[in-house]
Amino acid sequence: MEKINIGTHGFTLPMPQSILGTHYEGRTNYMALGWVTRVNFKPQLIGIGVNKGHASNKAIRETRQFSINFPSVDMVELTDYAGLISGKRTNKSGLFEPYYGKLERH
Repeated sequence: MEKINIGTHGFTLPMPQSILGTHYEGRTNYMALGWVTRVNFKPQLIGIGVNKGHASNKAIRETRQFSINFPSVDMVELTDYAGLISGKRTNKSGLFEPYYGKLERH
């Protein structure tokens, strides 16, 4: 088979939509995260990409903690909102409150 050059757009699709949870300035913050991937099996490591200018990047650097959450299809609008609105200007701590207690924990 002949080699095909795909250029700089060698993404694995579909990429899972996820929500990044952090603690920013004393409150819970969420960000829609489009860049998440497993980078190692043992030990289990996950890689994420967060722009240096985002509140979530600052929060991770300061607290060294974050969560990765995979929203259900009925969370599409909230996930979109979490990705469009900055945590620097908006308190998003209660954004997913209607789903607390309803989510399965693994």
